[in-house]
Amino acid sequence: MSSLDISKLFSVQGLVAVVTGGGTGIGLMIARALEHNGAKVYILGRREAILKTAAKQNAIHGNLIPVVADVTDKESLDAVVSRIKEETGYINLLVNNAGTIGRRHNAITRPPPFSDVPGQFVHEKDEHDLTTVDGIRDFLWKDEVSDWDNTLRTNISGVWFPSIAFLSLLNQGNEKRNVIQTSQIVTIGSIGAFIRILGTSFTYNPSKAAANHLAKMMATNFVQWGIRSNVIAPGIYPSEMSVGRGNLDKMNRNHIPIAIPVEEIPMGHAGDEEDMAAAILFLASSGGKYMNGNVVVTDGGRLGISPAVY
Repeated sequence: MSSLDISKLFSVQGLVAVVTGGGTGIGLMIARALEHNGAKVYILGRREAILKTAAKQNAIHGNLIPVVADVTDKESLDAVVSRIKEETGYINLLVNNAGTIGRRHNAITRPPPFSDVPGQFVHEKDEHDLTTVDGIRDFLWKDEVSDWDNTLRTNISGVWFPSIAFLSLLNQGNEKRNVIQTSQIVTIGSIGAFIRILGTSFTYNPSKAAANHLAKMMATNFVQWGIRSNVIAPGIYPSEMSVGRGNLDKMNRNHIPIAIPVEEIPMGHAGDEEDMAAAILFLASSGGKYMNGNVVVTDGGRLGISPAVY
């Protein structure tokens, strides 16, 4: 007989998870939510000091494990996989969270009727006349190919290579059957994958659209081994990319300290830690065990009022 007990439906007790970019921002929100509810969570990132501080300050069960790793380096990923294989022998969940925006383009004013809507991001000053096509051309021509390469490398390769690196450990999670739900890859995308209007960068949005499609391809092709793939697409949340401070200190643990008008987000505020915790606890628990190839949007209604392909 099925159980409708909420503590069982959404339990992550005993789950073993890996969260890339887990030392700050959304990654840390996710790691905290999982660890506080009984999961063992390896948090990956390139900055050892930040990872260690995050683990020390946020673990309540002693199960946030900091591991230095580069999601775009195969040798680095192999080393992490070898360590976890030795320590636990399996994982149940991989969260691909590491990401970057690239060079910002938000000095360009939005087109009508959105030009008068106060946005989250203050329009940066630039020496070019951005009221003319020539000025915009010169501003955008300052992009380097390496800027685009770096964003695509992190936001797409940084999803693909960790997913493949941990594939065998995810399969071992299914063999272990320590939890009801089958193993899963959750990719942290963005509503930028759907929005056509410029938010911060012409680089970021298409990179996230590609990450979404990659996640759906993995859902279709890995399900034969019982490995699922889903996406969480956040709107505006506190992170290093959105406000420059991703350490979840007292000023931004649950909010971005900037007024966001309903013309920008119908609910009038940014997402907070509880919103992100609810999303990951749903997907990661048995409550989300029937989900595969889905995109869970958590954006306060922003997509509903923006030019978008969602």
